[in-house]
Amino acid sequence: MADIFPQSGTEIDVSAALGTGEVSYGRTPIFDFEKGEFKTVDNKVYVGEGLEVLKSWIEKTVRTERFRFPIYSFDYGITLEGLMEKGLPYELLISEIKEQITDALIHDPRITDVGDFGFLRSGSSLEIQFRVHTFDSGTIDMEVKV
Repeated sequence: MADIFPQSGTEIDVSAALGTGEVSYGRTPIFDFEKGEFKTVDNKVYVGEGLEVLKSWIEKTVRTERFRFPIYSFDYGITLEGLMEKGLPYELLISEIKEQITDALIHDPRITDVGDFGFLRSGSSLEIQFRVHTFDSGTIDMEVKV
């Protein structure tokens, strides 16, 4: 009988897949938030490495509305829409956004600090800028439009 499962010809090192407990960036498909689709190279989904992986995760976390999607834990994302709908004074709104972003990101072992926030408001959209410090002394300057 023919084998119904495809064969890749590649052995999988299970111990490598389970990890060693050390902090690393890993690898992941990179999403293009401007286009709304995964990045591709030669018609294949592009898999990023290093800081690019963390940057993609950070943007996804900030863009995801907390509690909206049952697939995510209640710790994932921020409640930006809820804050915007409350009609809070601008200074209080900014303070809450800083707190929520920091809280959502700082639990990741790859991140050691979040700060240097900046905000640009244009009509109904908000551009959030901030700096993330990583476990290996790297920095990522983020710019997320919501």
